[in-house]
Amino acid sequence: MTQNSRSPRSAFSRPVWPDRAMLWRWHFFAGLFCLPFVIMLCVTGLLYLFKPQIETWL
Repeated sequence: MTQNSRSPRSAFSRPVWPDRAMLWRWHFFAGLFCLPFVIMLCVTGLLYLFKPQIETWL
């Protein structure tokens, strides 16, 4: 009979990363930093998309 090298506890335990909160904080601030650029791209894309309708309206 062979024995399994893994214990039952290690099969269900998740690895814990101590800097998880720091990673989420960096992700949040990176999103805040990129948000103005994304908004600018959305607005200019909408202007480019609806250019014929805007020109006829003006």
